[in-house]
Amino acid sequence: MSSPNEPSDEREPHGELWVDRWILPALRELTLLPIVLVIVGHLVAVVAPALISALRDRETGGQMAVFGLMVLTFGCVRFEVRRHGRPALLSAWIGATWLTSIAAAWVCNRYSIL
Repeated sequence: MSSPNEPSDEREPHGELWVDRWILPALRELTLLPIVLVIVGHLVAVVAPALISALRDRETGGQMAVFGLMVLTFGCVRFEVRRHGRPALLSAWIGATWLTSIAAAWVCNRYSIL
């Protein structure tokens, strides 16, 4: 008989357990929607300048940041495809964050804000 603290044979990878425990419940619960929107807003405030730095200014640091964010995005989509057989709620929120970041970067570039 094994104790609850011992790992079982059917353990999930650490990242999947973390996403299942902390991220997905927050996305599913409607009462946490304001918090999720604030987090998305903060992400847009980071991603939009990184996009401007990478695409307009051609800075290596910005290009590396955008590449890293794309790798994280594909990892999250791959997690959902593996878990659900298709992209689901997390992928939709990440896609919305990217689209909002692209729109914010375009507006900032158009009106010379950044």
